[in-house]
Amino acid sequence: MRAVRGGRAQAGRGEAHNVGGGGSMFSLLSGFFKWLFQKTEVQILIIGLDHAGKTTLLEQMKGIFQKSATQIPLDRIPPTVGLNIGRMDIN
Repeated sequence: MRAVRGGRAQAGRGEAHNVGGGGSMFSLLSGFFKWLFQKTEVQILIIGLDHAGKTTLLEQMKGIFQKSATQIPLDRIPPTVGLNIGRMDIN
């Protein structure tokens, strides 16, 4: 509902002011740029029995996807005591 006073319309209750009228175009462009340049982050939890190859899988994937890391030979991977966390960037 709008009330007119002195030749100018004023917004009543429940009405939002749209200043400039270009808000939806800006949000469309900013959303497109966020989608275009975003990096999707995925967290993976590997669960299994003892001696099932969880650490071997993690070390092999780190060797494949990390450029600076050298791949550990399969017979040189030590048993894990506690927990093992790895971070990889995949392009």
